[in-house]
Amino acid sequence: MKKKKMLLIFVAILLIIPLVGCAAEDTAAPPAAPPDAATPDTDPQPAPEPAPEPGEDFIIAFDMWTNQCPYCLMFANYIEYFAVQEGITAIITQADGDQMRQIANFESVLVQGAQVISGIFGDMYASLPIVDLARQHDATIVATLTSIADRGDGYEKYIYLGSENYDGGFLQGQWLAENLPQNAGIWYLGMSPTDQQGIDRLNGMLDALAAAGRDDVQIVASENTDNMMDRGVEVMETWLQAFPTIDAVVGSADVQIIGAIEVAKAAGRMDDIIWVGFDGQDMALESILAGEMSMTIFQDAQTQARALVDLFVRIRAGSDPTQEADILIPFRVITYDNVRDFIG
Repeated sequence: MKKKKMLLIFVAILLIIPLVGCAAEDTAAPPAAPPDAATPDTDPQPAPEPAPEPGEDFIIAFDMWTNQCPYCLMFANYIEYFAVQEGITAIITQADGDQMRQIANFESVLVQGAQVISGIFGDMYASLPIVDLARQHDATIVATLTSIADRGDGYEKYIYLGSENYDGGFLQGQWLAENLPQNAGIWYLGMSPTDQQGIDRLNGMLDALAAAGRDDVQIVASENTDNMMDRGVEVMETWLQAFPTIDAVVGSADVQIIGAIEVAKAAGRMDDIIWVGFDGQDMALESILAGEMSMTIFQDAQTQARALVDLFVRIRAGSDPTQEADILIPFRVITYDNVRDFIG
């Protein structure tokens, strides 16, 4: 009889426990839900992204030519940054300095639906097939920093954006005319002979020297460095062995000048040489502050990239690319006197 009572008490306890638990759950405050959030019975899942409407996605493609060029890489990074802000899909590629690869890069992105293609073109004549690709796809082509021959072979949807390289070279030449001693020689670290950007910079420099009546200043030696630091190092090592005196080393970009400076430091030849760069990169600004490089020409990558993306925005909004004018960003001279104005 005692065992039977104990069994009844045990069963009663089992029946009471769930009721107590249910009562506790009923009185607890429900978890707060985020505003406008659904409260489904199952665990909430992120809502799928809506598929874009046909023609909604605006795709541009930019080929930087080579990611070994610090300025090209900086410019491309700014383009990508501003494009994201504007909701533009930017396909960024690089051709590793290979013309055929650059052509293939643009062919690929046009197949993917790019409405505008842009880039730094390696060779003004060898880039003409890229214009043909743009024609086939009715795409706009924007040449940046370097031009394509005959304004894209007369293609109506061709636009140039950048700085006039001839003007930058002219500024460089004016400074040299004012600061080089009589009968000084120039040792020039330039670009590929097929690179229009380099051709224009050199011609601008030479014309400025001639305009200033500095016929006494001559180019003693000139080497193609493709704007590479290691090439600047190699050439400078050779020059220091071949020439007991070097008056001025001038570059079509900063990067090869910085490499050459390091070689001259190691050889104890810094004090004899005037160093002149081009582009106004951070490494050049630091060198000017340190009293090494004398001057450089500032090319404004951020302003150029912002203007390029603004152009993309206008085209996306319906602007007729055939009515868009070329966009030119002026160069500026940087010396020790104003270098701090360019350090941000």
